[in-house]
Amino acid sequence: MYSAAMNGFTRYAVRLAACLAVATLYPLSMLVPRRRNLWLVGGIGTGFQGNAKYFFLWMRANRPDIDLIWITSSPDTVARLEAHGLPVAYRWSIAGIAAALRAAVYVFDSRPSDVNLYLGGGSLQVNLFHAVTIVNFDFELKTLPERNRAVFLNPGSQINRLANFHVYRKPDILVTTSDWVQSHMAKCFQVPVKRCPQLGTPRLDPSADEKLRQIAFGMDDYDPVLRTIDRYEEVYVYLPTLRERNTRFMETVLPDLGRLSSALAARGAFLYLKFHPRSVGADFHVPAAVENIELLPTALDIYPILDRINLISDYSSIIYDYLAIRDRGLIVYDFDYAAWSREFADCALRYDDNIIGVRASRFEDLCDAIRSGDALKPFPEGKLAELRDRFWSGGKPPSSVRIAQYIEQRLQNSVRSGFKHAALDDRA
Repeated sequence: MYSAAMNGFTRYAVRLAACLAVATLYPLSMLVPRRRNLWLVGGIGTGFQGNAKYFFLWMRANRPDIDLIWITSSPDTVARLEAHGLPVAYRWSIAGIAAALRAAVYVFDSRPSDVNLYLGGGSLQVNLFHAVTIVNFDFELKTLPERNRAVFLNPGSQINRLANFHVYRKPDILVTTSDWVQSHMAKCFQVPVKRCPQLGTPRLDPSADEKLRQIAFGMDDYDPVLRTIDRYEEVYVYLPTLRERNTRFMETVLPDLGRLSSALAARGAFLYLKFHPRSVGADFHVPAAVENIELLPTALDIYPILDRINLISDYSSIIYDYLAIRDRGLIVYDFDYAAWSREFADCALRYDDNIIGVRASRFEDLCDAIRSGDALKPFPEGKLAELRDRFWSGGKPPSSVRIAQYIEQRLQNSVRSGFKHAALDDRA
């Protein structure tokens, strides 16, 4: 009982502290003049990843007139970017705080807290978002988990809005990719459609920008993967979506590596496995005797090579990224579709109507799709055109250049939202 009471008190204290921080620091930060040419960028979590990563790298390579700083709460990410000569600051360091108070633009992948939730008053906040998805989320969820009910079902409460400011501080720009995605994102975030321009998704830019691809290659060790792509006739990567509850995931999804290896060998093919780091079975090991299946490091970014490989996935949004840049080579391995559809039934569109490629519902089907080479046949032209129009009509890569131009236009027009914004400082 004592422990429960202390936990309740701790949660209340954290909530109160968040309210006080937003109520005081955020409006005070509006008083500081902001530099038009200082932009802060941050990604989901603590790593250097996502749309924010590719926008940051493109801007560094092409827009030396803009001062960019990557903001993070991870000492490892600070050290990594410093080793590559990239500007980075720890969020609550003196440099990070000074930058948060002076930057005119915050660019992030999910929430303003990816950069700085409390010191962004007067900044133009740009959400690149991290997925093209048919799943409902935030304000469009029909069935809210218990932990989210207080957040989304009580928007009239000022205390709730302050305590959950990361949700209620809506982006000034929410980047989307098509008419449908624009409408879907506007509903989920509860922002006007006019704030959701169709500009694209920077993580696909390496497929259309060789200079950016090479920069991304320089951030990690891609040489072994590139040698494999050159050596084998066909290279697949298996990227299953996150599964936290299925404790028998690995024995269900890949019950016989020998049979899978034989199917690959029949085609002169190679398979990489890349699991979500939080997935059950992410510590899976491939026996040394299996020479054509290998684990990819969970931290290795797949996007610089996504257009050079064949994909095996399931309900992940990477399927929609893939069909934007490839017209063949996809296996949809949805072996646990019944369980997934029960847990994630809250979708804006029917899953079955919005997939393409070879569908494999059993392990045997997966092996057959690889052995037969059916996955390498071109997608049906009509279906591919339908899905590309639905998800990508306004967002074909490269997109970073369009996003940068749009941000600059907004700054030039001084279009703002939310609280009264601080004056912009034109000095460098």
